[in-house]
Amino acid sequence: MPFATVNGLKINYLTRGSGPHLLMFAPGGFRSVISRWTSEGFKGVWQEMNALDALAKHFTVIAYDRREAGLSEGRIEPLDWDVYAHEAKGLLDQLGVKQSYILGGCMGASLALRMGVLFPERC
Repeated sequence: MPFATVNGLKINYLTRGSGPHLLMFAPGGFRSVISRWTSEGFKGVWQEMNALDALAKHFTVIAYDRREAGLSEGRIEPLDWDVYAHEAKGLLDQLGVKQSYILGGCMGASLALRMGVLFPERC
């Protein structure tokens, strides 16, 4: 999987599909990782569906392991929704994406809302 450096942290991400960009904020609280969008990674929620594959039929999906989760790095510092949103925007910047649909589940829903408030022109 590729990595991007955002806010001084190595962030694990993937892109898949084609079409308009869709930035996906994973469900799972502080275990918000790419695999949570699949039936294997989030048993009982997605049943037989792999959300990454299903959405990649219509979008260029961008999914990532949020900082301190999965293969992404972290560090000890105060965190709030603004920090997470700036890092999400930083990932879009690294990928050269000017505008993206956003989708969040669980903790990712709050992040998606904050991203829309702080960077409406990017969403």
